[in-house]
Amino acid sequence: MYITENDLLRKNNNFGALRHLATLTVFISHTYGISGIGYEPLGLLTGNRYVLSAFGLNLFFCMSGFLVCHSLITSPSIKQYLLNRFLRIWPAYAVNVLFCILFIGIPFTTLPVLDFLSNPQTRFFLLKNISLIGSTFTLPGVINNEAINSSAWTIPVEFRLYFVLLLMYLVFKLRFNQMMLLLLITLWLAQLVIPVSWQHAAFKPHVLYSINLGLHFLTGACFYLYKDSIPLKLSIWFILFACWLAIHIWLPAYWARTEQPFWTYTIMWMAFRWYRVPFMKTDISYGVYLYAIPIQLIILLTIGQSFSFPVFLLFSLVCTVALALLSWYLIEKKALSLKMFFKNKQPAKAL
Repeated sequence: MYITENDLLRKNNNFGALRHLATLTVFISHTYGISGIGYEPLGLLTGNRYVLSAFGLNLFFCMSGFLVCHSLITSPSIKQYLLNRFLRIWPAYAVNVLFCILFIGIPFTTLPVLDFLSNPQTRFFLLKNISLIGSTFTLPGVINNEAINSSAWTIPVEFRLYFVLLLMYLVFKLRFNQMMLLLLITLWLAQLVIPVSWQHAAFKPHVLYSINLGLHFLTGACFYLYKDSIPLKLSIWFILFACWLAIHIWLPAYWARTEQPFWTYTIMWMAFRWYRVPFMKTDISYGVYLYAIPIQLIILLTIGQSFSFPVFLLFSLVCTVALALLSWYLIEKKALSLKMFFKNKQPAKAL
């Protein structure tokens, strides 16, 4: 009924399957845009209230909040926590940035190769992205300065949330649980009561979306902190579902600002109470997320214009999975092995 530490073992939950499901939804959603078809069927069906990529990102950030909070609480030191997060995010992401320069930038730029490599915009693309300070998506002379890997914008957002979590822990260590819950409730109420017009006047759309993803992250983190007090019951899920449905019907202006509790509870139910879905140990979800758009652009710029949408979707998925497997075995898995190397040199006492 309650989530236990035993449930957090990889073999006892569905987080692996859910990560790959989230990646697949983002992949399919972005394929509609890249191929030029436009909005996906789910967006058209729901009046653009929901798109598959939004489902996938909400799923990613909610699970990330839960698991990263677990990592923070159980890490032997702050240094180990930061190292774990860095090794999971940065190595594969840095290689992806180089991949975009080498395999999209150089082959498809209208500039001479040396001019392209020495261009300040190329240096800016490299340094800003690998620093995780922010994101930039264009390279000089490439596809009329259109974005070449727009999905990567969420990586720096998630990385900043790791530090938000750590800062809350360092400042409010003795009351970490309570202050995290207070922060979540405060932010949730603020975006609920502040008129949407004011929010759009104060922040750019991508900032507002980052805040929304941050709320999903914090909701997942609080779910971990209070996992001993939140029962996973079907009756509770039905109550939350009824509230979510009622808001959609009678208060449509508030649906996007009140859905975090329902989706978080649903995700945790799927992770811990659904039938255990056997899934491979190889985790290619991050690699697929990083390489999907670059691979699809390469295909479109070379041989993809003559493909029908189903063929393009399937062919680009196969190519992306192949590259994601290389990313996992050559980069991510090796980077993650360093976590255990450094962990063995740390005291066993947890934070």
